[in-house]
Amino acid sequence: MKNIHVLPTDKPSRLVQRRITKELMFSSMNNPQLWNNVNIYITSEEEIKEGVDQWYLDKVLNEPYNSGGAQYSSKQDIIILTTDQDLINDGVQAIDDEFLEWFVNNANESGVPFDRCEVKYDKDVFPYGVETSNGYGWYKIIILRKSSLT
Repeated sequence: MKNIHVLPTDKPSRLVQRRITKELMFSSMNNPQLWNNVNIYITSEEEIKEGVDQWYLDKVLNEPYNSGGAQYSSKQDIIILTTDQDLINDGVQAIDDEFLEWFVNNANESGVPFDRCEVKYDKDVFPYGVETSNGYGWYKIIILRKSSLT
């Protein structure tokens, strides 16, 4: 199941995507005729916990939303890693630069975007980890697979 989502944003971003070819690159260009500012969201299939504010990716609108502590009857894709500065400021872990560079370079070279990565949650990194709904820890990206879409 897809867990990497590249979504356009009207806010500043250090990642842009060419409108025609969908090529990703690092840039601060702001030319809406040629480029879209984008953010990357990596999600998990964990359930939203009651009483805990968690960011999730709305499956209908394809946009991030905060649960506001409410639990949902249907499963939502919880955002665990992102490049979205607003979510990072609200406690979601940032995608590290090393992975971003690898992702952008490989997606451009292959012409096929990656749509899935394996993520491991490591509780043993305290005090360097971040406080998440699971306690203190850190998400680490393990493996990427090419998209099954051709």
